[in-house]
Amino acid sequence: RDLALLATMVVGSGMLAHLLMNWSLHRIPVWVGSSTTLLIPGASAGLAWIFLGERMVWPQAVGMAVTIIALTGIVIENNQRRLA
Repeated sequence: RDLALLATMVVGSGMLAHLLMNWSLHRIPVWVGSSTTLLIPGASAGLAWIFLGERMVWPQAVGMAVTIIALTGIVIENNQRRLA
C-alpha cells in the first residue's frame, strides 16, 4: 500500500506537475513561471502549517515574507516597465 501511494505521489505531483509547468512555459511570460516557482516553498510551508499543524519558526516566516515582498517588487517593476 505504501509503495502504491508513493508511486501515485511521484507520478501525480512529480511528473505531471513538471510536464504541465514545461507545457505552460511556451504560453506565459518567463517571469511568471519563475516567480511562481519561487513561491512554491513558502506556499508549501504555509499550507502545511495551516492544514497539517506543522511547526513554523520565526526565521521561516521572515524568509517567506522577504521572498513574497521581493517577488511583489519584481512584478510591480515589470508592470511599470511594460506600461512605460
